[in-house]
Amino acid sequence: MNTIAPNPSAKAKPLPYESLGIFLGRKGHRHSLTGAIVVSADNHICLGGEDFFYDNAPAHLKDRVPRVWFDAQKNYWVTGMNGKSLYAWGSDDLVKSMEGHEGAWNVHARVADMDAEGVDKEVAFPQVILHCFHLKDYEAREYIFREYNRYLARLQRRAPGRFYGVGIAPYWEPGKAREWVQEMKADGIKAVLLPSQPGVFPNGEKIQYVSEEMRPFWDALADADMAVCFHIGENPGFDSKGAIATSVLASVGGMYFRTLFGQLTYGGIFDNYPTIRVAFVEANLHWIPGMLQDSEMIQGSFRTLLDYTPKLSPQEYWDRHCHATFTYDPAGFKNLDRIGIDNIMWATDYPHNESTFGYTDLTIQWIVDTVGDAAARKIVGTNAVNFFKF
Repeated sequence: MNTIAPNPSAKAKPLPYESLGIFLGRKGHRHSLTGAIVVSADNHICLGGEDFFYDNAPAHLKDRVPRVWFDAQKNYWVTGMNGKSLYAWGSDDLVKSMEGHEGAWNVHARVADMDAEGVDKEVAFPQVILHCFHLKDYEAREYIFREYNRYLARLQRRAPGRFYGVGIAPYWEPGKAREWVQEMKADGIKAVLLPSQPGVFPNGEKIQYVSEEMRPFWDALADADMAVCFHIGENPGFDSKGAIATSVLASVGGMYFRTLFGQLTYGGIFDNYPTIRVAFVEANLHWIPGMLQDSEMIQGSFRTLLDYTPKLSPQEYWDRHCHATFTYDPAGFKNLDRIGIDNIMWATDYPHNESTFGYTDLTIQWIVDTVGDAAARKIVGTNAVNFFKF
């Protein structure tokens, strides 16, 4: 059972968004939650310092993989192909606001930033490399993501017990999943990231996570006890005036996560894999109560029409299998009795502009003031330790 949160305290003051500015140039401020294990369950690792995709590629792939180089004019590291950045949208200023911070790519600098804020461990998701999810060159895609996983393993060895990278499994080639997953597990990787929109198999057929073709993939993850993560950030396709704000607004509201929860529930994944652990990352929490409410309506009203009838209720599946991350979410905290204190994980979202870096102390104090000391320690640390099995 989930622990029910007390009502938000009158002393829990809202955070001053308007005073923060972009990420670049912020300084860390240490929290005052003494003796707690503090984990950021959602950070991001940018690429810099080494051109590892190219350097490690076999000769026939060298002109088909990303390059990593320092742009002296822009003053930040760039990841691109054919001389062009992989970022599909966004101004140089937007990219520099994140990539221009040394800790974005230098694991030792980011650990120093963690120390400044009192963060013990971080879970690092990809940044720009997400744009290779739908690369049509499948041979190059396989090399890129497998090499990326090995890069994460090297970073973990540089900061043992502090930095944990989230790997990529071959969702487009389920038969190879077991080999990849076992290699990641041996390298200490605790979780894999799956795209919300997985695209198509090499034969052109649409990838459906609930299809029979994906059974070897789910078998491999379940056998390895590997956590599964879905993350916002796959470009929703807005490219008009206001695109940056519109894209972020669509993403942080769980734009694709309702669909994914529906597939896992009504496609039988949760029933077939009773120990699978799933995290919905960086969409905050406020989308969850409405999604559960609608799921219950569907399961009740459409029961005789469903091609698969789940064994449990949507709330039971959420409680057993699901976690979500947040940075600062007063709207979500008003529904913690539904979401569950044991099912949420705090994150700084370093080095994004919406990151709490620079006011982590205020954020953690807000959590303490809202739910109390004992619940806050779960939310900022032990829930993530248990979910990722550190």
